[in-house]
Amino acid sequence: MGNKNLLPGMEWYSQQAYRAIAQALGRCIRHAGDYGTVLLMDSRHCDDGSPVEGICRAHRSLPKWMRCCVRNLSMHGPRPTLNNANPPIFNGYKGLANELKEFFASAEEHTLHVMNGFQKELENARTSGGVVGRSFNNEKGTWT
Repeated sequence: MGNKNLLPGMEWYSQQAYRAIAQALGRCIRHAGDYGTVLLMDSRHCDDGSPVEGICRAHRSLPKWMRCCVRNLSMHGPRPTLNNANPPIFNGYKGLANELKEFFASAEEHTLHVMNGFQKELENARTSGGVVGRSFNNEKGTWT
């Protein structure tokens, strides 16, 4: 008769929508030296009041690596959150502006730290003869 393994229509559309959102969010960060912020300005992405393990239904649909960074904007003051929940950004758009300012003030320094660590690893690999099964050609600057 029919395939019982198919998703119901609305669930399929929702899954496709979250896949597209995840792809769009992922475009902000391509490698360890990138940093950025994406704002989802839609009430469908806010806390829906049904957290499970500190994550609301909308956030559970995002990839796991994104969930730890998602925060909601709150027009109210602090209130208790679940242990695993990301704290909301308080004081509305003024609080959001402050959070963004702090993020971008520290992001470049953090990125430089990460990239310097990669540079040290590369130098160690060059001086030690490369990675197992691979070697670094100093003249060409490539791995073989």
